[in-house]
Amino acid sequence: MPYSVSWYPKGTVLQFQGALDLDQIQQLELELYGDPRFDDQIFSIWDLREVTALRIPLNQAKVLAAHDKAASIQAPRIRLVFVATDAFVVSFVEHYIDYCRRMSFNWRFHLADDYAAALDWLGIEAPDAA
Repeated sequence: MPYSVSWYPKGTVLQFQGALDLDQIQQLELELYGDPRFDDQIFSIWDLREVTALRIPLNQAKVLAAHDKAASIQAPRIRLVFVATDAFVVSFVEHYIDYCRRMSFNWRFHLADDYAAALDWLGIEAPDAA
C-alpha cells in the first residue's frame, strides 16, 4: 500500500509514498471511517510529501469532498492538516478544501509545507501529546 496509518489517542497521522490514485484514497477512507477510534478524533495529519504521482484529476477533489461530508458529521471536531510541497498535490488539496468549505463541513482545514508547521497549526508538540 502506498500509505500507512498511525493511530493516536486523539488522532491519526497518515503517511503516503509513491503513486496514489482515487481508489486507494477511497479504500483508505473506508478503513478510517469504519474504525471505532475515528469517532473520537480531533486531528488528522495527511503527510503527502513523499507522493511521487497523484493520479487523480482535479475535478475528482469534489468527489472526495462529497464522500467525506458524512464523515465530517460522524466526527465533527477534526482539524485536518495536509503536508505537501509538490505543486499538483498542493493544487489538488486546495481544490478539495475549497469544495469542503462550500459544503459547510464541520472540520477545520490547513495546508502546510512541512511537518513542524502542521503540528504548530494543531497546537501540539507531537501526535501522542494531543
